[in-house]
Amino acid sequence: MKKSILLLLIGMVAKISLSNPIIVPPVLTEVYLDGNEITIELYFQDFFWEMWDLSNLDEFELISNSSTVEFAEGIDIVFNQEMVLDNSDFVGTFTFDPNGDNIMLVGPMTYDNFTYGNQPFAEVVAPQPGQSIALLGFYDPESGYYYGAGIGIENIPTLGSNAWNVNSTGALEGWIYDINNQPIEGLQIWDVYSDETGHFLCNDLLCKIYHYISVRHNGNSLYTFQDTIYPDEISLINIYLDTTFVAIPEYFNYPNPMYGFTSFSVNIPPQQQFTAGYLSIYDMTGKQIDRIDINRRQQEITWNRTDAKPGIYIYNLVLDGETYGSKKMIVQ
Repeated sequence: MKKSILLLLIGMVAKISLSNPIIVPPVLTEVYLDGNEITIELYFQDFFWEMWDLSNLDEFELISNSSTVEFAEGIDIVFNQEMVLDNSDFVGTFTFDPNGDNIMLVGPMTYDNFTYGNQPFAEVVAPQPGQSIALLGFYDPESGYYYGAGIGIENIPTLGSNAWNVNSTGALEGWIYDINNQPIEGLQIWDVYSDETGHFLCNDLLCKIYHYISVRHNGNSLYTFQDTIYPDEISLINIYLDTTFVAIPEYFNYPNPMYGFTSFSVNIPPQQQFTAGYLSIYDMTGKQIDRIDINRRQQEITWNRTDAKPGIYIYNLVLDGETYGSKKMIVQ
């Protein structure tokens, strides 16, 4: 009977694990290289690791491309607090390449790695003397744990404090042009948009190697590139798209049934050149019932529709004789 109960419990645990896969929170939060010496910061979040009855570092290893060391026996885990360890806490000699390496903490359910320098797909450049590599964390309220959002170069190491923060940031600034060397407005890079001169500025970026930076329009990627962000510096770049960007004017209507008029909002990008424009309004028979001239790129237009019968109407934007789509509106 005991054996049957045990097998049943094992089966229940297996089902729970399969239906709710465990995402292991990171432990390695900072690495500081000083000559041939290394200092690391670990952070164990109590509920997760106590659940697995983990109390010391006996089953953990620190690994580089050239060496593997165990931790000295009997180093107890301190939960919810930064643990700082150095070469004196290892069994054996730990070696690494300051120009590029892959520092890994491996243990029960743990495989944390900091890849830097001249290694393939390194996340950060090799730290300069006095700099460290730190993990930026984000808090997940559903699980109650911090998880990693990426590593970055820290100008002033914070070993022993602020385990989930990276204080050093950089910026990316540039200009976007089409093949005719005309600036492109309204393209998105991260959470900013290029202005009428094609200029954009992304501040407070994690200092790392960004392998894929995307230039987007309406959610679609137009161009990707790679750049490196350094602490307290601005990386400059000019981007030239290999095709003429098609600027699509935006125009919307906002009917106001209480007052008998409809407002139109028109936004024409600067790269869309035009000399004359207007909104054309048609009824469902195709008869033009009104025309409203446009003389500015950004304009709010009011259409007095007191003489229009209730029904569905079509309107479109015309610039220099070219029609940009057709939209419907309801007049009540």
